[in-house]
Amino acid sequence: MKKVAVMTNGRIGTPPATALGLLRDVEVEVTLEIGRKRMKIGDLLRLGTGQTLELDKAAGEPLEIVVNGRLIGRGEAVVLGDRYGLRITEIVTTSSSEPDVAMAAPEATPTEPQ
Repeated sequence: MKKVAVMTNGRIGTPPATALGLLRDVEVEVTLEIGRKRMKIGDLLRLGTGQTLELDKAAGEPLEIVVNGRLIGRGEAVVLGDRYGLRITEIVTTSSSEPDVAMAAPEATPTEPQ
């Protein structure tokens, strides 16, 4: 578990257990990203059924775990019965200097069905 430093009475330290306890039941949206693609609006409007979009990640490359726009970890896709899941392979330790996750995929056009 990652420790968080907070400033209390002018001193940096671990947050009081009561403060963390209050946050434990707060729900946040967790997004698992398989990849991204940057497209021109015109290309997006031309998409049709059966077309394939090539993403910025290679097959087998770790998926990203994003919470409120911030990367928190990586993992690999798994099948759990009839649902997809993610096996966590890395927890990312963040710092205030680390940027939020942003669209960084190169521009591309959709491909025709094969």
